[in-house]
Amino acid sequence: MKSLLNQDADFEILVLDDASTDDTLSLVRSLNDERIRIFSLEPIRAALPTPIAVSICAGANTSRVSITTIWPNRGVSENRQIFSMRIRM
Repeated sequence: MKSLLNQDADFEILVLDDASTDDTLSLVRSLNDERIRIFSLEPIRAALPTPIAVSICAGANTSRVSITTIWPNRGVSENRQIFSMRIRM
């Protein structure tokens, strides 16, 4: 999460809580960053977090990030540039 928050791009982070029982939500809330939006899923919908996230995201570009993902510096900006080039082709 910290590697994402250190990016130089304009973006949002959607955290979908799939009925977790650990301290994930309290850790995310403690980051106190306006780019983070938290959504709690009903247990029956917990199996579908990716399509749900895509349906509620505000941006034109999306990236799925898991708990083990670490973004390199400027990773979000570089992905956005690559995506933009592919659309023009």
